[in-house]
Amino acid sequence: MRILIRALAAVTSRFPWVVLATTLALTVVFAGLSTTLDSASGQEGFSPESAAIDASERISELFGDGSTASVLQVVIADQGGDVLTREALEVVAELAAAIAASPAGEAIVDRPGEPGILSYLVPVQQALAAQGLAATDLPDDAAVKALYADALAEAGPELGFAAQLVPEGGGDTPSLGMVLVFVDATTDIDAQIEREVAVADAVAEVDATTPLEVSAFSFALLFGDEDDFLGEVAQLFTIAFAIILVVLLFVFWVTPRGATSRVASARRMVADTSVVMLTIVLVVLWMNGVGALLQRAGVLGPLTEVAQIVPILLVGLGVDYGIHLTSR
Repeated sequence: MRILIRALAAVTSRFPWVVLATTLALTVVFAGLSTTLDSASGQEGFSPESAAIDASERISELFGDGSTASVLQVVIADQGGDVLTREALEVVAELAAAIAASPAGEAIVDRPGEPGILSYLVPVQQALAAQGLAATDLPDDAAVKALYADALAEAGPELGFAAQLVPEGGGDTPSLGMVLVFVDATTDIDAQIEREVAVADAVAEVDATTPLEVSAFSFALLFGDEDDFLGEVAQLFTIAFAIILVVLLFVFWVTPRGATSRVASARRMVADTSVVMLTIVLVVLWMNGVGALLQRAGVLGPLTEVAQIVPILLVGLGVDYGIHLTSR
């Protein structure tokens, strides 16, 4: 490394304008290429074996039945409470109506014998439908529990899946219940994400109107947070850049020996700081530009979220190297 630095210093001292022009030209080229850098979306780069994703895949195996439908899970929760209630039954009905009215309503797989929305309260819903009643016709929560128990006992294995949509051992006062939404799958990933995000938005609208906690989850929804992630990375990079800039101003401050040297001291401080920060910016641009070239050559694939954080690491490493180099 010392030999390389000395060689670069010798070339720069002998041909300063040539080095400057070459650096600017390469920077312009790499900056243009960096705009074509392909970035991957999704969270598999962070946690390919997360519990949430494993649970989603397990639910797809149990209820997806190998069909072309994607299973989106909606969890209705009342921590420390009970979701086998008339209020929860009304929330399930509101969920079905909101999802049907959403932009993704037409994509819900709803066929004879294959309902597009399957709730843990489906035994109660079927019992009410057979009697021509609605949730508002039930006098209290005890009536809901009685219908639920009777329907499960009479139907046997046919409605046995409903018991799998509440926590095991919850009895007649489960604190969680699950609603499965079957969304027609498409080969267009972006379109699939839009559909499931639309369902999640409908779920959020219902959540805002009830004291129960209603939240949606699916693997595709993780991809919908890409813009938030990129925004956080940009914000983190800006904050790191600003903080380090302030730190460098203190590090490179030279205590003047006389009153007449204050201007020279300030000029030296600004010059050293500017050189370090400008070099870091060039390094980031060059790295992204070279990465884009390697992608075009087929050497690299789309950058994951972890790889996209590398520029922030380069800021820290570049500052450390710049301080050592300038101090010497």
